[in-house]
Amino acid sequence: MQNSWLSLLPPLIVLASALLTKRILTSLFLGIFASAFIATDFLPIATLKSVFSHIFDQFTDIDNFFFFGLIFTLGIIISLINKTGGAQAIGEIIIRKSKSIKTTESSSLILSMCLFIDDYLNSLTTGHVMRPITDKFGIPRVKLAFLTGIMSGSLAILVPISTWLGIIIAQLSTAGISLDPFYKPVILSDPFFVYLKSVPFILYPIIIIFSAWFIVRKKISFGPMHTQEEIARTTGNLFGGKTPIISKLDISHSQHNSISDFLLPLLTLIGLILIGIPYSGGFYLLGGKNTLIQAFQSANTPLILFVAGIVSLITTIVFALIRNKIKINNLPGITKSGIQMMLSSVALILLALIFGSFLKQDLKTGQYLADLLMGSINISFVPLMIFLTSTAISLAIGSSWGTMAILIPIIIPMLISLLNLQPPIALENINVLFPCLGAIFSGAIAGNHLSPISDSTIMASSSAGAYAIDLIKVRFYYVLPAIISACAAFLTVGLLIKQNYNLALFGSLIVGILLVCFILMLCQKLFNKKN
Repeated sequence: MQNSWLSLLPPLIVLASALLTKRILTSLFLGIFASAFIATDFLPIATLKSVFSHIFDQFTDIDNFFFFGLIFTLGIIISLINKTGGAQAIGEIIIRKSKSIKTTESSSLILSMCLFIDDYLNSLTTGHVMRPITDKFGIPRVKLAFLTGIMSGSLAILVPISTWLGIIIAQLSTAGISLDPFYKPVILSDPFFVYLKSVPFILYPIIIIFSAWFIVRKKISFGPMHTQEEIARTTGNLFGGKTPIISKLDISHSQHNSISDFLLPLLTLIGLILIGIPYSGGFYLLGGKNTLIQAFQSANTPLILFVAGIVSLITTIVFALIRNKIKINNLPGITKSGIQMMLSSVALILLALIFGSFLKQDLKTGQYLADLLMGSINISFVPLMIFLTSTAISLAIGSSWGTMAILIPIIIPMLISLLNLQPPIALENINVLFPCLGAIFSGAIAGNHLSPISDSTIMASSSAGAYAIDLIKVRFYYVLPAIISACAAFLTVGLLIKQNYNLALFGSLIVGILLVCFILMLCQKLFNKKN
């Protein structure tokens, strides 16, 4: 088909369906069939053939096999960490150091940072483990939920060994970033390396994490949070004057929990990745001829990540069996639990990959958008526009992963067309790619933090034992300053990226962090003056 406005319909269908049904999987499924229907000029039989062809391509892609295997493996490792008490051991150590409200809230943030490997593990464990100690110091449940929910997804997207890595790399590969000529790449680079280069530009999560620490250490309190804290201080009610939520903690507190049960799988995984990727890429210190950057660009990243996950899992199982933390007959249940935990994530990734391949290969949505915008938009404002668009989509559909699945296959081709570049493109010729990817990732998290239907809202409120509606209200007051600051940061990076890459990087971070501190202090001052 020729590029036309019809190429915009499938993303809009996904957005509208997700907004109305709150079901991102169903919405992506509709988007896939809509894409195929348009791409085949509305021929029913050809539509079915096209869908099955794209499904076959994704199922037979060896990199997808490795990524899906990694995700399931990490799910089983997470299940093991919970079973052996590794996460609880971290919590118990931190709790013993808590002496005041400030140190207790800081402990919550530290525990979240220790559990960066997965946002679900982070959110659920931190809320359950910290709840008794925050209750002891009279900290409202909604504040624990706020701190827990803010940190989990923000950390997962910033750390390059989290369970989010699979969806990110898979989407970058689908959008045409590869070193393999078989896939006819539009950008010649390893997707993992591209993600690493974009991490410093994932500005909103960096700003909101800094905000959380600033709020805790400087005792910033205004809006509904201040009201909740005053009620807790004067009446002892930790639910804003509402009926307390009674829930049973499902995290055990054994007296024999050991921090080694948490550190062993994590350090094994990190160590194998840090050694395996340079070795696979031919790093000169490990027997090859490449520099470290060249090694990361040339490495077989999917295979290395999968092998690292499998070895880490086997090591963790053997260690747990030797120390009698689990029995052989526990393994089927642990495996089942881990697979079930990640099943919906893998289904989302698979549908997102199929949908993205239609947008890139058949509909060429990104190229059409670029043609519309050509000559009417300054490239300096593109990172800011992408951040705002990503935030709006994530707010509407309540899914960070769904947002990335919609935007990455559109934005990368659009960016290439706007810059008048001819594929295959060397990475050094498209530096603006990194802040644009950072804007997509940032908006995916920012909108998720604002959305009343997001998984982070549900998990954070349930694990902390707080009312979800209270968390939604509190988040708005504290997330909005971070979003405003991120807008200023992305505007800064867009204006400076052509002049000086490092200046754009550090200048945007400084602008974002200083502005969010100013806004938070101003809000507290205005609120206190009003009251």
